[in-house]
Amino acid sequence: MFGITFRDIHSSELGAFWQTTSKPILPQPKLYIESAPSIDGSFDLSAFNADGRVHYEDRLHEGILSVVGLDTTDKNSKLSKIAAWLQGDYSYLVYDEMPYTAWFARVENIGLVLGELLRVGRATVFFRTKPFSTRKEVLLSDALLLSSENYIGGAYILGQASYLGDFVYNHTLDDGHFYSKPLFLLKPNWSVDDYTITLSASGQEPKVFTLDIPSPQAWVMVDFNLLSITSETGDNLLGNSNAAFFEIPPGNFEISVSSSNSSDIEMYLNFQYIYEVPL
Repeated sequence: MFGITFRDIHSSELGAFWQTTSKPILPQPKLYIESAPSIDGSFDLSAFNADGRVHYEDRLHEGILSVVGLDTTDKNSKLSKIAAWLQGDYSYLVYDEMPYTAWFARVENIGLVLGELLRVGRATVFFRTKPFSTRKEVLLSDALLLSSENYIGGAYILGQASYLGDFVYNHTLDDGHFYSKPLFLLKPNWSVDDYTITLSASGQEPKVFTLDIPSPQAWVMVDFNLLSITSETGDNLLGNSNAAFFEIPPGNFEISVSSSNSSDIEMYLNFQYIYEVPL
């Protein structure tokens, strides 16, 4: 029997016991199958998306949560803390038996769980998680507080330096990651700057993202996950780009960032994984 950490609180801190009963190794693909009376078989249109790949459903993790109190007062106190722990929006879930792997999750059946815990002290909990896991140590902060001094705490900084010309990151470790999306923090050292971000991956045509910064900015954040480009002052700069956001495929890849002037370039990337994150 193992415990879980959810919202940065371990189940044992609340006097609760956890037993995992279901944790799917693979997510279910989003299938779109069409049939026609004049052909044998059917058409599988699942990969007919803008990015040309199949997408996936959320996973449903299942486990049994138990709580025992010394008396009614102690039990009710524990249940109050557990209710506050489980309720709310998505947060990161980490299993003791997979200590380096984090799932972005929320409780699917919170009302039933609390009712069963109150009635018999034991309940089946369903966690709805996003399709892919990420590394525990590199979770982006829930609150992105960005300034020229304060960047994204806890992120995995793949490259950070001042460059004139190309900043290049080459990932040659095929560690089982899935499609992932980078975040760039660009700090122009001149009043005007142009950027070109290029992704080169095995078996694919290079993908190019361009950005023109026409006025002085302390920094500009380009988030390929949120499909956003924002400045320090909160201005939306999507109109200054070709907006060709891309995602990084599994396997080896290279990312380069070219700037027309000397510039501080930071790249943050949380890899996504099919199941367990490698050590």
